[in-house]
Amino acid sequence: MSTKRQQAVPTWVLWTLGVIGLGAFVATWAGWVGLGALTGFGKVRPLPGIWDALEINTAVTLPLGIEAYAFLALGAWLSGWAPTAKAATFAMVSGLGSIAIGMSAQVAYHLLVTARETMPGGHAPWPVVLAVACVPNTVLGLGSILAHLLRPGPLKSGLEAAEEALDGDRETSLYRLFDSSGVLLYVGVSYTVEKRLQAHRSTAAWYSDVVETKVESFPTRWLALEAELEAIRTESPLYNVNGRWTTSSPSRPLEGPAELEVGNTGRPVNWEDWSPVVQARWLIERAEQEGRRLGRGQLMEELNLTEHRAKQVISEVRKQLAERVQ
Repeated sequence: MSTKRQQAVPTWVLWTLGVIGLGAFVATWAGWVGLGALTGFGKVRPLPGIWDALEINTAVTLPLGIEAYAFLALGAWLSGWAPTAKAATFAMVSGLGSIAIGMSAQVAYHLLVTARETMPGGHAPWPVVLAVACVPNTVLGLGSILAHLLRPGPLKSGLEAAEEALDGDRETSLYRLFDSSGVLLYVGVSYTVEKRLQAHRSTAAWYSDVVETKVESFPTRWLALEAELEAIRTESPLYNVNGRWTTSSPSRPLEGPAELEVGNTGRPVNWEDWSPVVQARWLIERAEQEGRRLGRGQLMEELNLTEHRAKQVISEVRKQLAERVQ
């Protein structure tokens, strides 16, 4: 799979795809609705006693569910934004399976229509009814599984790893991963590059494209993080998400010592827009830059936090740092 940067799709191609898609949409929609009518789907009043006039034809739920899911799953697979190999595989299998279900439904509908005179009461055989009736719940289940798989993975390190990550004097490596065309795929930092690459190999769908790894060592973690942040901003690796942080998105955690516009208070001008966790991380990183450590009491005073809330904030900061460097 090539990971070269995408070029803009010509307008005529988009229009052609639109025409093809419109034709397929009409045929698919008609087939699913027709099949629904033959298998017990039809007009219902979902709010009796509340809104008696409201009437919905449940047959439309069939194309809305299965075809929309196929679009989502295939997009997650082909675009490469599935976060793990497991998610990409599930998206591929379930997406292609959804297309196969849709094709089978179209075939079943047309066969049933041509054989309508031989069908008792004009209804589909019970196996077809059974299969179609299961479609909505199947799509719901597939969508729920895919949604969970597409979320970022859980933190891999506990409190001990978090404490270790706060050690800014430990030698740290910066690594860059390239594909066969020399395109930069990912930039990261780690105390043990080999272990980190093994983690990428088992969780990142894009790792199969990696053919070259370049490693650079730094005497401290903060220097490595600064170099990583600069590389992400200036070299634009394809698969880095963290680090592309701007002052317009204060909810994103900081990825290294902040280099933001500072006001008269000595803090970034949009300080009040930040969450306590982001504020705490900025203070901790700034203290590390200045060669000092920020204690919980100082953090409570700086951010006007209760002791309980300060413990929660510090715990979250430690988890973020542990996830960043293992």
